[in-house]
Amino acid sequence: MEKSPESANTHSESPQKDTPAPESSSAATENPKTSVEKADETQPVPTQNSDPDKSDSVVEDLDVEILELIGKRVTEDRVLGPAIPNSIAIRLTDILKNGLPKEEREKLIKAHAPPKNCSLIDPPRLNDVAKALMNDVALKRDERIVEKQKKISSCLALICHCICRIIDKGKENKENQSSITDYDFIKSLSEQARLLADLQRDETLTRRSLIAAIVDSSQKEILESSPADEWLFGAQLNEKLKEAKLIEKSSQNLKGKSSNTMKSKNFKAPPRRQPLRQVNQGG
Repeated sequence: MEKSPESANTHSESPQKDTPAPESSSAATENPKTSVEKADETQPVPTQNSDPDKSDSVVEDLDVEILELIGKRVTEDRVLGPAIPNSIAIRLTDILKNGLPKEEREKLIKAHAPPKNCSLIDPPRLNDVAKALMNDVALKRDERIVEKQKKISSCLALICHCICRIIDKGKENKENQSSITDYDFIKSLSEQARLLADLQRDETLTRRSLIAAIVDSSQKEILESSPADEWLFGAQLNEKLKEAKLIEKSSQNLKGKSSNTMKSKNFKAPPRRQPLRQVNQGG
């Protein structure tokens, strides 16, 4: 039995499938780096957890009464603060790992100068007298600490600026019978400033101790007794060193005079020489 041509044509034709439309040029040329960054920001920042007590497999099997009997741990668990936006955490992590670029660091330090009525925020300058006593290694070490103090100084200046802006905004709101000053923000920023100010002082004390360790004992006592101000060992260091030299010189003169006086009192005149007797020679 022969098949009709229509039937043959129907079986010979294959069904047409819809071909997918080509991707748009914008999607194809999307910057892969931007895509990676966006993907990374959606992922949580990994945190280190080396404490075995925080493992998911550990189950507390002791009652509260027994825990009280065995006493507290020597090192208690550190309670972390609330989480921050992941985008901020990623950027801070990058800086902690790689550091700020030099240009950005210098720009930020320059942009946030200390208030004119609180110049002690700046790192103290190195006294010329102390500088003359230091070798190249000690000078470079001091310069590295100064660079660290410059960052602390800019942070303090910026925090103080933020506090002032909040206070001014609160005054404006009070005049407009609006919301009052946000005292919680002021308290938080003030606590940051206090900790940074204490850190700045610690760095200053470190610089002083490193320099005092390489000078002789007489100069070390003077350096340690000179409190820091705009200068690392105080603005009056030169005068104190001059006074110390005069006192030392006067003390040496007094010792010399006292020694000469003792010698004169103990001095004994040489014994008199007896006259020679004349011997008569017999003839």
